[in-house]
Amino acid sequence: MLNYKEDFKETELLLDENIKHDYYDRLYFSSNEHLEDIFSYFDFKNKDILSVIGSGDQAISFYLNDVNKVDLFDINRLAIYYYYIRIWALKYFRDIYPGTTEKTRDYIKELLKYVEVKNDNELNVYNYWQLFVEKYTNFDFNRLFYYCNFPLLKQKIDLNGLINTIKLNNSKIWNIDLSGNFKIDEQYDYIYTSNIVDYVPRNKVRIYRDNIYNLLKDGGIVICSNLTMNSVDKDLRLKNIFEERFQFGKIFKKTSDFITPGYYYIKK
Repeated sequence: MLNYKEDFKETELLLDENIKHDYYDRLYFSSNEHLEDIFSYFDFKNKDILSVIGSGDQAISFYLNDVNKVDLFDINRLAIYYYYIRIWALKYFRDIYPGTTEKTRDYIKELLKYVEVKNDNELNVYNYWQLFVEKYTNFDFNRLFYYCNFPLLKQKIDLNGLINTIKLNNSKIWNIDLSGNFKIDEQYDYIYTSNIVDYVPRNKVRIYRDNIYNLLKDGGIVICSNLTMNSVDKDLRLKNIFEERFQFGKIFKKTSDFITPGYYYIKK
């Protein structure tokens, strides 16, 4: 799935010439959503989860909720590379985040000395970050990330339990566009999509809706941070499309600064 030489060339274009597209975009160092608020609405114990990778906070938050398994997807290939760094930081250094953005490049350089590569994906990730730390500075590393709002709090996390759960959960990882063509034979109790639907082209909304419908078990639930933040008209139009196959619920965040409620929809 990964090709570190090709993916690093695209990273160079992103950083050196600001050329980006769906499959190669900047990253989030931590979540820009208050996951604790959103997750408090649901019971994930012993459930099968499909989650966007995003910053990696989403997967880690699921691991902390006694799920059965967490599989992952993201349209952005660079999110996959960063996710492995997050997992390695936990596994080898017991850290939630790989340093701070002021010293992350040096942190990764040191972390790679400890990594034991287990498969082809990990080898690609390892080689990618070796190229990165050889070419770029901490300042460059900062440019790889968007601003983020809500990092996970280390003092709230049972690190031993989290690390053991991650070791037991052999996540499948897909580089897919949920509004495109792909084949996944699994079905899930929950799908966490963040705000992906905001960016789905108008002519692909029904494809996106049907894809997530087919990925859900009977009565399965999709969780999104918002249905749309673009306009009231678009919000109503999307709701009408989704209501053909889903029932709606709202999530009112308790501690975040966002006024717009999140949504969840249940497979009919």
